Amino acid sequence: MGKVLVVDDEADLRGLLADVFTDEGYEVMTARDGVEALDVLRRECDMVVLLDLMMPRLDGRGVIHELEHDATPHHHRVIVMSAAERLFAYSTSLQSPLICEQLAKPFELETVIALVKKHMPGAA
Repeated sequence: MGKVLVVDDEADLRGLLADVFTDEGYEVMTARDGVEALDVLRRECDMVVLLDLMMPRLDGRGVIHELEHDATPHHHRVIVMSAAERLFAYSTSLQSPLICEQLAKPFELETVIALVKKHMPGAA
């Protein structure tokens, strides 16, 4: 059905989203921070990435910057996630063709499921 990468330093949220998208029939991978996320993203192609902005080691903006400068395009679609006030504060600096949506935490599961389906490669 497609691949989803959940990148968040909050273990409970990461696990919940992984379970939800596994139940939806997606191949799901997870990462605790941007360093782990880049390791997955450089090996895989055509993923929808749920990317938290505020994380240790390498934050979401760093991940986006690294992906934009990779020599090999991997065609990922990124949905950035953050607490509403942080998302609003960063929104002007988050201009990237990789970002397809911005999602404020907390969010409804139905909303994130619909966004992933909308941006999944091959979606109608």
